[in-house]
Amino acid sequence: MKPVSPSLMSFCGSVGFLSFGLGFLYLGNSIFGLNLNLWAPSSWSDLGAKGIGLIVAALFLALIGMATGLRIGISIKVESETTDFVISSLWHYLANGFILWILIWIMYLTKTVGKESAGEFAESVGTLPWICLFAIPAVGFLLIAGLLLLIGLLNERHKPMLLPCLILSVPIAMGMNYIQLHLFGIEGNAWIVMGIIMPIILIPFCTFMIMRDKFQRWQIMQEIKKGGSR
Repeated sequence: MKPVSPSLMSFCGSVGFLSFGLGFLYLGNSIFGLNLNLWAPSSWSDLGAKGIGLIVAALFLALIGMATGLRIGISIKVESETTDFVISSLWHYLANGFILWILIWIMYLTKTVGKESAGEFAESVGTLPWICLFAIPAVGFLLIAGLLLLIGLLNERHKPMLLPCLILSVPIAMGMNYIQLHLFGIEGNAWIVMGIIMPIILIPFCTFMIMRDKFQRWQIMQEIKKGGSR
């Protein structure tokens, strides 16, 4: 057994899942001439047999990609506890922040636009806002985690204090939501509320997930020590 990082394994598995799955979707979409705009939800309303088959095949390949990524993650040694903590922090703020972002924005758009007008809204705003809906959290939550690590609010020796983390994170989260609202052409002050809610949920949850991965790594290291003492 090697001193592996559970967070690095999860990251590699996720990269493999997305790259294999989305790669095949783009390739199949071009080969079969389905003319699906993968960034516009309204274009998926009438997939047909070829479209459904493409999605099933892409999901199968995505699972293969995930298994490949996990094997790559397992093969990488991570000796330093500090390095493992940095990897874990960046990964969980990215992954969990992204999921939280998408869930909150789906609920907000469903309430604001309505299910009946969703297709018309998707067509009216164009492709760029939907791309940014995925790109903004990838950049923003990595920025939050990076700053918390740089300042020392995220540290492997102790749990982070919520209030100082919020003071740094909330303005960034507000800015992210303000940009997304502007891209969608929606007026209002929802960016303030969402910018406060996201860090309040994200920081404690990421703390729990980082501690979970730290415990898993400790278990692996104990098995390595037992194996070395035999």
